[in-house]
Amino acid sequence: METPFELNDTKGKFLSQGQMGMIRAALTSILSNAERVQESPGITPEQKGWLELIKKDTCGILRILRLAS
Repeated sequence: METPFELNDTKGKFLSQGQMGMIRAALTSILSNAERVQESPGITPEQKGWLELIKKDTCGILRILRLAS
């Protein structure tokens, strides 16, 4: 199944710089929101752990995109 954000589509073309920018902006927003929510009162240790995983994965994806561009 193909998604609009395939890094390499069926025609062998890579994402445009605009598309990469949109993906980076979305991932940066996810990272920012996870950091903000993680510091909110009432967050359980388990929830903090999940948010930490989200942050690590998001940072990893951003690094991969940086290398790909």
